[in-house]
Amino acid sequence: MNKRGMSGVVVAIIMIGIVMVAAVTLWVFVRGILDEEIDKGKSCFELLQGGNKVTLNDDYTCYFYRGDNKIQFSINIGNILVDEVLVAISAGGSSDSITLTNDVQLIDGIEFLNGTTEVSLPGKNSGLTYIKTGVSVPPDSVRIAPIINGKQCEVTDSVVEFFDCELI
Repeated sequence: MNKRGMSGVVVAIIMIGIVMVAAVTLWVFVRGILDEEIDKGKSCFELLQGGNKVTLNDDYTCYFYRGDNKIQFSINIGNILVDEVLVAISAGGSSDSITLTNDVQLIDGIEFLNGTTEVSLPGKNSGLTYIKTGVSVPPDSVRIAPIINGKQCEVTDSVVEFFDCELI
């Protein structure tokens, strides 16, 4: 009879060990995911701090009303490192999205204000102005959302009223 009692104790100890190993394994897995998501969230949280803004410059965001089918928009990046900026232009019930990166690239219908067709994002603490062609009706809005450390943040700025670029 003593042997049976001992085997129950051994089984209980083994079961407790298995549960503890499973719990530790699960915790390590979940903690890795949580740490990764927290790091991504911290990146976007930095946008709320002073000087760390990604904005549209209202003074240089306008539409060419004289039939040029172009919109001009200007992006300013504050004291923060940004991987990409997603630009959404809504006009006439449709929306067009453009992803600007730190790498120089050719994007169909996008050029710098000076006519250069290879575009990139402005660097830290600077701004650049872009022209988007093929916008046949006045835009309803231009919105920007930065992407930092691979995470797309919320829209940080938008423009909904456009003046005639010819007046600049």
